This record gives sequence, C-alpha cells and structure tokens, in this order.
Amino acid sequence: MYVFSQTYNELWKQYDEAVTKDYPKTQTSVLDKIIRKATNENAYGQLMKAELRHVASVTSVTPDSLQAEVDKIVDRAQQVKGNPVLSAIYNSVLGEVYRSNPQFSMESGITADDFFKKSLEHPDLLAAQKVRDFDPLFESGADSKWFDNDLLHVLGYHAGEYQLLHDYYDAHGNRNAACLTAAVLARRKADTIGAKATIAHVDSLMNVYADTEVVGELAIIKYEQMGKLTKYTTEDKIKYIDDAVAKYGSWKRLNKLRNSRESLIEPRWSIEFGTTVMLPNQ
Repeated sequence: MYVFSQTYNELWKQYDEAVTKDYPKTQTSVLDKIIRKATNENAYGQLMKAELRHVASVTSVTPDSLQAEVDKIVDRAQQVKGNPVLSAIYNSVLGEVYRSNPQFSMESGITADDFFKKSLEHPDLLAAQKVRDFDPLFESGADSKWFDNDLLHVLGYHAGEYQLLHDYYDAHGNRNAACLTAAVLARRKADTIGAKATIAHVDSLMNVYADTEVVGELAIIKYEQMGKLTKYTTEDKIKYIDDAVAKYGSWKRLNKLRNSRESLIEPRWSIEFGTTVMLPNQ
C-alpha cells in the first residue's frame, strides 16, 4: 500500500539518488516498486522506462544476466501482443538490444531488423498515438512538432526506416514530415550517386516542398554537395547562401549556412616553407 501511495516523482527521485550514490541494489529495489505500481495502474510509459532501467541496473552488477533480462522483454512483447502499440515499442527496444549485441542474433537466428520490422507493422496506429501518452519513456524534442508529435516517427527513425516514413507522411498530407524524411534519404544516398546528381535531386525536392516550413534543410544539403565540386567558386557559394537565407532564413538550422558564409569571407593568409626544416628558437 505504501508503494502505491508514493508518487512516481518521489520514486524516480529515490532512484536518481541511488544512481548518484552508486547503489545498484537500491536502484533495482526502487525500480521494482515503480514496475509494480505502473503495472497496477496501467501507466505504460512509467512501466517501460522502469523496465529498461531495470535491465541496465541488473546487468551493470551481473553482466551475464543480460540474456535473462532480454528474455523478459521478449516475454513482455508477447504478453501485450493484443495491444499493437505497446508491442511495437517493446519490439523497437529489442531491435536496439539485438543491434547492440550481435551475439544474440548468432545464437537465436533472429536479427535486429526482424524486431524493427515488427515495430512498424501498424503505421496508422503509431501515427495516431502521441508521444506524450508514454511520458516519461519518451521526451519530446524540438522537431517532434513537424511529425505531429506522433509515435511513428520515433520508432521509424530508431529503426532507420526513412523510406517507410517518407511514403507514409507523403501519402497522408504531412508535408513537413515528408520533406524532412526526403532530406534524410537524400543525404544517405549522396555518396552513392555523387554530388552532381544529388544537387539535381535536391533541386527537384526543393521545388516539390517549396511551401513547407522546413525546406531550408534541403538548401543545406545542396550547399554541402556544392563544396564537393570544383566548378563552384567562392563567389558562387556566397551568392547561393545569400539567396538561401533570404528564402529560408526562418529554418533554425540555416545558421550553418550563415556560419559558412563568414568562413568564406574572413581574412586569411598562408605561408609555405617548402622543404625547409624549422627548428625551435632558430
């Protein structure tokens, strides 16, 4: 009864104090209390956060227990199979565990990609679910708003399934999210198709998403690729930056271009000694 009368804030404060003092057994004990309380109250965000911290706490003391802790998460994923959203989160966690511990795949034949694929089986349900519904498991970042603060983009980015995200947001009218995921895809294939082709591709994307608030991200990618081609002079780059700032200056990351402009125009000099050997004090 005492456990259930304590608030989550009080319990997490006790946990943080145990972490600060490096008391792993106390950490585990407090987490057990949170897990019991959250299970009783169906507070899934609290439950999952406590479960994951529990894994970290236990394995920090006995590293060999990792497999047993992972098995518990696998069991939990099966238990909540009737709730596709909860199941998706557990499978995303397992995907990360298997990605970080490849020996699990060697032993079981199951890969991280298998779990990540399961985590994204129901994109419509994940898109309808808000991140805040799983507080404090997730913390909303500044860019979460472009994705309507949904759970889909969190799990999708974690799995690296940017094409799936782009196709979904493009089909469902979230143009800001579609633009940002298109930018990620453009960056990822830039090394494969080369700077020239990437610039042409980004130019077409900038035309498609010219009405969005985040199109400035594409402008940054284009400038990054311009730096790889000798055909663009310093004057060309400065003119491009000035035009981009005028059009997309409201995008927060455009300071990257502003800083690049300062670097291009700052006074500098260089001296070359050839094969001369310079010795200290001579």
